[in-house]
Amino acid sequence: MGTRLELHGELLDLAPNAYYDPPTSIKMQYPCFVYNRSDIDAIHANNSKYQKFNKYSLTYISRSVSDQKVDEILNHFSYCSFDRSYTSDGLHHYVFSLYY
Repeated sequence: MGTRLELHGELLDLAPNAYYDPPTSIKMQYPCFVYNRSDIDAIHANNSKYQKFNKYSLTYISRSVSDQKVDEILNHFSYCSFDRSYTSDGLHHYVFSLYY
């Protein structure tokens, strides 16, 4: 598992824009990823934390339906699962859970 900045670099390989926990004042360019850390899972051994995994909520946003991009994201990340999709303001959102 890598750092958040390494994750950001990988996301930019998949889409031209990526935003980590963006404020509402930012005008986003599409297609893009919006992501934030949603949890930290820890494995305990010998009465201490042995390993921790950052869990991110990752949303791919596009102006067009992107079923092919969903498959590309799932194939790129080993510990990624598709949660849901929805449309809002004419934009298609695809939400994933990602351990990185």
